[in-house]
Amino acid sequence: MRHALAAAMSEAPAVDPEALLDWAETTYPAEFPKGTLSWHVQHGGLDFTVRAYAGPWGWRYLGVTPDGEVYGLGDFTQDRLQRLGQASDWSARLQADRCSVYPLAPACGWQQERRTLAAGMDGTAALRSDGRVLAWGMGTVVRWSNVDVPYGTTTPGTQVRDTGLDARWIGHGLAPRAVGLDGTVLIWDAYLGGLWATGDEFPEGAAFPAVMYRVTTPTRLHLPDRIVQIEEDFQGTSAALREDGSVWIGPGQNARSPNGVGHRYVPVRVTGLPVVRALGRSSAARAEVGLVAIGLDDSAWRIQGAADGSYQATHPAQRIPGLPAAKSAACAERNCMVLAQDGSVWVWGSNAHGALGNGQLEDVVVDVPTRVAGLTDIVDVALTATAAFAVDRQGQLWSWGEGPLGYASAAPVLQPRAVFGAERQAVEVSAGRGFVVVRQRDGTVVSWGVNDMGQLGIGPPSRDVQVTPARVIGIRLF
Repeated sequence: MRHALAAAMSEAPAVDPEALLDWAETTYPAEFPKGTLSWHVQHGGLDFTVRAYAGPWGWRYLGVTPDGEVYGLGDFTQDRLQRLGQASDWSARLQADRCSVYPLAPACGWQQERRTLAAGMDGTAALRSDGRVLAWGMGTVVRWSNVDVPYGTTTPGTQVRDTGLDARWIGHGLAPRAVGLDGTVLIWDAYLGGLWATGDEFPEGAAFPAVMYRVTTPTRLHLPDRIVQIEEDFQGTSAALREDGSVWIGPGQNARSPNGVGHRYVPVRVTGLPVVRALGRSSAARAEVGLVAIGLDDSAWRIQGAADGSYQATHPAQRIPGLPAAKSAACAERNCMVLAQDGSVWVWGSNAHGALGNGQLEDVVVDVPTRVAGLTDIVDVALTATAAFAVDRQGQLWSWGEGPLGYASAAPVLQPRAVFGAERQAVEVSAGRGFVVVRQRDGTVVSWGVNDMGQLGIGPPSRDVQVTPARVIGIRLF
């Protein structure tokens, strides 16, 4: 193992300590199990990027210096810091293994399904074809050069704002967030509890949250690097998918900081999962129902929720039985939905509002995924707390349940009903808290539902509920 680790090193200019540690975990999973974040320490006048591995052996440590030296501490080095070597064929060894280490990396041929809309608690984010992030409603306060654009103000004739951020993925739960082109996650226009956002420490004995502060300048979340997708519920719990196919939950767990003088919140890797290629969308005020992850083999997995609204990352994920090959998924407070590769739609959870689409209205919980009758050739799905939505390949939009259905209804709709026909050419739907946004094939966007924070983008904030689809002003994503 020592020689292999040494052989994985590069010439000094090409050293990437994080990638080397990922390679070691992939190549030697029994010795160095995945699930730990790196931190930076100084020892003996050297700077190290370090990861720690707990097991029956106690603790093992791997450390990498900026010039490519590998050091170990633990039973395999006789419990002392020992140099494992430095070699010059990083490119030959790691590059050959790179796609086994990072199967979701763009260079490995994986094509991520592009999302252009993300509806959240009180706002919407959108991703333009050139990668620029737009926002309206909550999420339009972004500070540049110490200029804080307040809520409710508009550029002439529109509610939509250009955030100045370029991204590969967008999400929106409690607040908007974006995965940057470098694989880091940025958040803005949010009130954060504690110091977990940046991974800073809070003093020994301090209660969480130690600090409540507002983030207006885009700020990096304390998550691993190489993130390809980010999801968040309406309580601020994030789930992040990494290029290596692992899933991480933040803020995670309260852990003693490496220097031992305080605590910090550390993201936790979800166990029990295969290599994951996608996370289901979340529009939940609480994570109680859980979260769905889709494997590279199109299997669907449930990341368990808890009564306190958090994701139980320390509990192994469980495969969801009874489903065909899965394409994507969505979850709300008490329901989940999976879109299968064959265009069928499967749901489970509470039927209190008719959200299961089975023609019945009864407050029962169905634990087994059940196919929604009458829906075929579906390409996208979304959920609110009380309603469900599906877009078919012809461009029709369907809804059922109760709430912002896109049409007037005095009673819950118990089976899918068309919101509009193929003439609208819908291609994507996203659901927030009490509102829905839909992208049409020409790049325009329509929305309906509550608009108290201007989240519909159809004009100034209003207490009036928009019942039917209305055009978002001043936006074309393609």
